[in-house]
Amino acid sequence: GTPKVEALIGEAMKQMGSGGYESAVRHLRAAASLEPDNRDLRLVIEQKESQIREGMANDGVQPDRVPVLVSKLDEMRALNLSPGEGFILSRIDGKADIRSIAKISPLSGLEALMVFWKLARANHIRFEDEA
Repeated sequence: GTPKVEALIGEAMKQMGSGGYESAVRHLRAAASLEPDNRDLRLVIEQKESQIREGMANDGVQPDRVPVLVSKLDEMRALNLSPGEGFILSRIDGKADIRSIAKISPLSGLEALMVFWKLARANHIRFEDEA
């Protein structure tokens, strides 16, 4: 890959190491956009995204878990959410699991997981089986 692509992948790996999954994904997507036809790069990116999924799963974001709102919706309106994040938030009802909500969301699978991860880290949601 070009030096710019190498730098973006390097930065993504650094971000992943410190739990900055959101930033890591942005860097990976930027690298992919610079060389859309590079199959080797695509494989590297898929591998890194898989590691990010694992990291989020270790933090409790697993497809069969049921998210439950902790914060009041009024508090969450101040969060400045993207339309995709708002969509996901609006579907959290304490019954549907992450997989079901992600499937109907306008976001990619990884982006949807990222929203649940961010909301859980900020203590706006918890998962049904957590005390």
